[in-house]
Amino acid sequence: MEFPGAHWVYNDSDDFDTAPPLVEGDYTFELYAQLRPSGRILDNFKAVLGGSQPLDITVDLEAMIPSPRFRGWRYRSQILPRNILIRKNMMSTAWMDGPATLACNEAAIFDESGAPVSVADFMAILDDLPEAGPETSALRYCVVAGPDRKLALQLQGLPYSATVLCGKTAFKG
Repeated sequence: MEFPGAHWVYNDSDDFDTAPPLVEGDYTFELYAQLRPSGRILDNFKAVLGGSQPLDITVDLEAMIPSPRFRGWRYRSQILPRNILIRKNMMSTAWMDGPATLACNEAAIFDESGAPVSVADFMAILDDLPEAGPETSALRYCVVAGPDRKLALQLQGLPYSATVLCGKTAFKG
């Protein structure tokens, strides 16, 4: 069966893991599949994000780490879509520890007045949180189908470390 109006680009199978996105635009999504010589699709697919505009991300920190201490605080990040590496045969990235993104200067924390909070100060606050609550968070990007049946990129977060989430089968995919 041929898909009408589709323009297909074929690359060598050696380029499957490293091929960059070909479509140009502010934000792009491409789905790559490996084909047999007969034209049938193998089991492997890969989602590739691209685009010329960075994604500006602002998240309520209290939603990431449920503690009244972070009421009104914001987690902010900026990333180019091509730097979001979706795992092969999945539609999500690996889990990343929220504090690690701060330590790598990939994100920043701002308090309720909008002033930046240093990584050292933020880590000290995390260490002083009560034992009963979560003391960290993990994030990942996921390609999802929205209510309008269009693809969307979603930032997902949970108040656990990436190590804990990667060790639980339900959170691996």
